Amino acid sequence: MEIIINGESLEVKLVSPKQSQVFELDKFYRMIFSECIRGGIMSEAEAKKRHEESGAWTKEDDKRIEDLIKMIAFNSARLSDHAELTEDTADICASIQDDRSTMFDLISRRTDLMSNTAEGMANEQRVFKYVSLCLCTEEGYPIFSTEKELEDFSESDPEGFSSVMTNAYAEIYGLDKDANITEGWAEVEFLERVQAEGDKEEKKTKTKAKAKTKKKKSSKDKK
Repeated sequence: MEIIINGESLEVKLVSPKQSQVFELDKFYRMIFSECIRGGIMSEAEAKKRHEESGAWTKEDDKRIEDLIKMIAFNSARLSDHAELTEDTADICASIQDDRSTMFDLISRRTDLMSNTAEGMANEQRVFKYVSLCLCTEEGYPIFSTEKELEDFSESDPEGFSSVMTNAYAEIYGLDKDANITEGWAEVEFLERVQAEGDKEEKKTKTKAKAKTKKKKSSKDKK
């Protein structure tokens, strides 16, 4: 990963925190969480209750996400029984794509609603501290000696900072930052399979046409 600090381009990496740093990060999380609660910031449990009362997010919304997941799984299984792109399979693909888009919109809205909770703020600060402690050069030397230096970096190179934070969340939660988000999606795999079959048929047709042309040419040469 490449970032720019003081006008200089640097190759950096996030290293796993030492045991002492893990304790420090956990202690820091609890401290920020406690400060948030004392400052009147809602916990996730309180936020859920308030959003339920206001209608901003209800149990029906959670149920809707569950239903969408089930419908996506059901239609994905239906696609596995087909090998050709027909009007029926096209409708199934479109239905899955619509349901998946709706599901992501709902999840995104739920995440936004819960991000301003004590847990959400404490977690964001913990990730920030993790970066300040564990972002190193390729040789393993720490990039920042203070959190203030990381703050300055976030202002001088917002894009680089965003990339670093994305990597940090991936490291902490065991996510694959380079993963193809559509990998394993039934509608995508189905359309890729249909495309591959179409390419095969097209190649066969071209090969036959080429062979036929060659045969005709050979017959003319003999005459």
